[in-house]
Amino acid sequence: MKDAIANELKKGSVNDKLQNAADDARAALVKAPNSAEQIAAKYNLILTRADNHKPGDPIPEIGVDQQVDAALSALKKGEVSQVVQSKTKLAVLEVAQVIASHPAQYDEVRPEVAARYFSDTTIAVAQDKAKKAIEMLRSNGGDLKAVAKAVGGEVKTTDLFTRGGAAEGLGSGTLLGEAFNHKVGDVVGPIGVSGQQVVAKVIDKIEPDEKELAAKRDQIVQQIQSQKSQERAMLFEDGIVERLKKEGKIKIHRDVQQKVIQRYRG
Repeated sequence: MKDAIANELKKGSVNDKLQNAADDARAALVKAPNSAEQIAAKYNLILTRADNHKPGDPIPEIGVDQQVDAALSALKKGEVSQVVQSKTKLAVLEVAQVIASHPAQYDEVRPEVAARYFSDTTIAVAQDKAKKAIEMLRSNGGDLKAVAKAVGGEVKTTDLFTRGGAAEGLGSGTLLGEAFNHKVGDVVGPIGVSGQQVVAKVIDKIEPDEKELAAKRDQIVQQIQSQKSQERAMLFEDGIVERLKKEGKIKIHRDVQQKVIQRYRG
């Protein structure tokens, strides 16, 4: 156990030294808030700056940390936080400037605008190509390879799958539920699947065996009842939301939604 005990003691010693350095640096910052660079160099700490930081934004050397954001939001200009633990690091936060909430200037949101424009443009281009593919398929007899080559797409063939199964390379069979209502040779789409625009062609279809219907009747009835129940619940919820919107008791912040979506995608 000698080596293990020695390692634990070393870890404890390092943690103690790190805590002491953070405490000393904080005390020095409180006395001289404009000397962050010199204080960081003295205690061999990393100095990082986060300009125009908003809650949820990543901080260099730290990343996204709700605890750090909470500590920052409680500070005024020139104030220094207590020592905050962020994962395996200790941080001391100093607020150099507080920017009041204001309508965003273009330069401030240019990266977000560019990302949204790129995303919207990419989707629009994909939708146009998918529509073009459908038109070509209907005029060339359903030659998928020729159409894919013309529009820069890719042809994939799945194994047989059920509505509740998985379509290889795409996801749940329910995403292609429309195809189950078509005959072999029919073209389906465009369908939005996992950020892609998919044009599908039914190349094989096995009709259900009615002999199995009696055995699976109860299961099918339960599935239909569950689906109808979910649909009714969604309609009821949508109705309540629409009514509250009209009464002015609820407001959907689309700009905030888009920011969250972009952050999630990032």
